Amino acid sequence: MEDLSCHFPQVKAKLCELLSKSVYDVWMTELTLVRFNEEEVVLDLPEFKRRISEKKFLPQLHEAVESTIGFDVEINLISAETPIVPTSAVQDDLPQRTHLPRGHEANTFDTFVVGSSNRYPHAAASWVAENPGKGYNPLMIYGNAGLGKTHLLSAIFHEIKRRMPNASIIFTTGESFANEIIAAIRDNAMTMVHEKYRTADVFLVDDVQFIAGKERTQEEFFHTFNILVQNARQIVLTADKPPKDIPGLEDRLVSRFNVGLLADIQ
Repeated sequence: MEDLSCHFPQVKAKLCELLSKSVYDVWMTELTLVRFNEEEVVLDLPEFKRRISEKKFLPQLHEAVESTIGFDVEINLISAETPIVPTSAVQDDLPQRTHLPRGHEANTFDTFVVGSSNRYPHAAASWVAENPGKGYNPLMIYGNAGLGKTHLLSAIFHEIKRRMPNASIIFTTGESFANEIIAAIRDNAMTMVHEKYRTADVFLVDDVQFIAGKERTQEEFFHTFNILVQNARQIVLTADKPPKDIPGLEDRLVSRFNVGLLADIQ
């Protein structure tokens, strides 16, 4: 059976054209090839993106393959991160895992240096990691750059993932969230964004101050925030200032952020 793997880069390039670059960047940048021959193409995506892509993007995937090799083949999307479990009627409802962005793999509680200036936020982060959604919601850690805010956010990710391997954990930045909202509005893809963020078990946002001054982004963040808190899903934020001092942050978000626990890291 002929191996057609050499055509995969052209398939990805064609798929980018068909979806638009902004949609491709959100949903397909992690697409990797498992197998490609004249009978089938097997592709790997993180589980959440696989589920969405099967619903939304299979026609474009078929078109990209057919236009590249001249004939259509079966396309199967898998996720290497999906745990092996018995097939059941509730399998589709299992929470999905997400990955920590590159560069944060070593940022755990064990590698965080605790001192008098950061003991309080470290204790709050540890408590949240052990009891997600049960209090301190949201937890907001604020302070100047380089003091360990992102380290603590990453440590929360690691600890919750260790305790709850199948939890759906979203780790993003305020800037990335804003860019994703802009792209989704442009491409009429807000439903997918809602499904991604509003069904998370844990929502971690680094440098949330970057959503300030962006009206539609703040509106989406506000509604996402409310839904997650109402469903006892944990939210942890970092920022360079306390909520009341972030220029351009809407009063309703300032109010929501102040409901939880504010921890100053010095």
